Amino acid sequence: MSPEPTDFPITNTAPRALLIDQARQWATKALAQAATIQSQDRNEECDMGCAVATHNLGEFFEMEGNIKEARQKYEEAAKFAKAAGFAEGQTNAKAGLKRLKELEKKV
Repeated sequence: MSPEPTDFPITNTAPRALLIDQARQWATKALAQAATIQSQDRNEECDMGCAVATHNLGEFFEMEGNIKEARQKYEEAAKFAKAAGFAEGQTNAKAGLKRLKELEKKV
């Protein structure tokens, strides 16, 4: 009887940098896909998804210490969220910008 896949021990995990890169690729592809959607076919869900994906890109840049790029993405996410009427997205983007200001004080 062969062991089930769940019987194999996981001995290593992917490095954090690799996981961030994969997540960045996913968010970038999501935004590229959204850009192909014609305006008449766009809906609130699509716009909210763009706000979230853009915010996530900001977080990835923040994790890497790239404040300039992170700020750009948070500001872009705030615009997407405002246009979609996505209050939580606006709040999260503002929180990201606030964190960046605190990081800048430390540098």
